[in-house]
Parts: sequence; structure tokens; C-alpha cells
Amino acid sequence: MACFPITPEAGRIVADETAERSYELAVAHLRKSHAIFVGKELAIRMTGAVGQYWLEQDREALTPNGLGFAPPAATLRPKTCLVFADGVMIHTDGAWHEARVGTVRSQTHDGKHHKSSIARLCSLDDFKLDLWRKAHQMGYGQAEISAFIADGSHWLWNLAQDRFGRAV
Repeated sequence: MACFPITPEAGRIVADETAERSYELAVAHLRKSHAIFVGKELAIRMTGAVGQYWLEQDREALTPNGLGFAPPAATLRPKTCLVFADGVMIHTDGAWHEARVGTVRSQTHDGKHHKSSIARLCSLDDFKLDLWRKAHQMGYGQAEISAFIADGSHWLWNLAQDRFGRAV
């Protein structure tokens, strides 16, 4: 991981702040509320490095098997597991790109709802693997009822067929 002129604890606070608000607002809030003086460009680089680190950790957790990858261990044993996916066009770096987004919502037998989302600018293959991994962590493989919910885009229904065959 990249080295920055800031303590690890201050780096954690920067990552938390930039996850909650725009870089401009995060930098102002860091100065006012935490006495952490970083510029926007450093906050952007730090956030990118943290994101890359966690993406690498997620990838290392996937273990290859003869069919591709074994699903990660579930953190929940839900009654239902709903997988939502879509794409949205965003303008960044001077061009339009499709950001892929997914949410997994599980309801456990005690009625509690659990939700986790991902949003990525990435290849379709990377997104398929990331959403599949997230769904299995949220109990997709153990759920009594599972569903895949999306609009009519062909790439979404190919994703459903490729990775979420047991879902309605």
C-alpha cells in the first residue's frame, strides 16, 4: 500500500470522511472537526489507495477451485436474500462510463434486515465476481428464498443466469 505523510489513525479518519461527503466538504470537515490538514488531491490519492487495498484483500480471499472460485463463507443465515443490480452512466475523467451497482438485502429469521452495496467502475466480469461474492457473504447460498431484481438490460440477465441461477 502507498505511503502517505499522515498517521494510520488520521488516514482512517480521512477515508471515513471521504466516504461520507465530497472531497471538498471532507477536506473542510477534516480541518474543522479533526485538525487534520490535507488537500483535496492528497485525500483523493489516499482514498484511492485505501479502496485498492480493500479490493486486493477481497480478491485474495477468493480461493480458486476447478469451476472458478469457491463462494466465501456466509456471515448470515437468512430466510430471504434479494440481489439487486443495475448500471448508471456517469461522466468522469472527461468521458462517459458505466458504473455498475449492486445491493444485497437479506432478512434473517428473527425479522432483521441486513443490506450491503457495491458500486464500481470495472469490467463486467469483475462486477459479476464482486456481486456474487457479496451475495454469498450475505447468505445467498443458504437463503430459503432468493431473488435477482433488475431491469431489462441484457447484461443484467446474463449476470443473473451466470451467477445467480437459483434465484427467482
